[in-house]
Amino acid sequence: MKLLIIVFLSVQLLVTSVFAEEPCDNVLQPQAAASASRQRLKSYSVIASVMVGSSSLAALLSSLVGENSPALTYFAATFLSQLSSLGVYVVGAPIWEPLQSKVRAMAYRKTGEHQEANEIHSFLEKQYFRTNRQLTINEQMSRNILRDYVLMVSMAFDSARHASSTRDFDRVARQIAEVAVRLNKLYPDVDPKDPLVVRAIHIAFTDFIELPSDFSELVLKYTSEQDQDGDYDDTINAWLS
Repeated sequence: MKLLIIVFLSVQLLVTSVFAEEPCDNVLQPQAAASASRQRLKSYSVIASVMVGSSSLAALLSSLVGENSPALTYFAATFLSQLSSLGVYVVGAPIWEPLQSKVRAMAYRKTGEHQEANEIHSFLEKQYFRTNRQLTINEQMSRNILRDYVLMVSMAFDSARHASSTRDFDRVARQIAEVAVRLNKLYPDVDPKDPLVVRAIHIAFTDFIELPSDFSELVLKYTSEQDQDGDYDDTINAWLS
């Protein structure tokens, strides 16, 4: 009994220490490789702690009520097992989901080619198999997000280029500021300085403007009006350089 209690308390302390150290990495931000290794170790530690902790608690409850109430013991063990499975699934999502995505892609690479060549499938179904053979689900999702981002940037800067031909520089600055703020709100996960994004802006706007950096100050003025808490200096400098 004492051993079970000691194990359970030790597990809880381990879980607490894992989460307590989390903000430190975010503040210090050490080298990328070392940080990734630590985060991975913490993830495994949390999963193992949840499993060991729930098992210890189940054993402890069983020892307390096992002799007097077998039905209650069965209920407690089943409930804790379900709760543990849910907890492991939740805290382990950053590990399980990429793994599941890769395994799924491997399966499609083994069977997808045959399905793609099957004449009974329509063009769109064949495209489905082709896509899943080439990209994981996570890659497809990220591809679609980046595609939409680049498309919105291209359309906005193409419109700004047409406005610049009329010498309406205030309108140009407003349009660039508006798309910068909008994309920051809708796509906080996308790096606005990504080479694909910057290249799209060059093709749609900066390659046709003599001194695009001259718009930076006015654009930043309008971004501060639309989003007082946002910092767009690096984004606008990268876009208009």
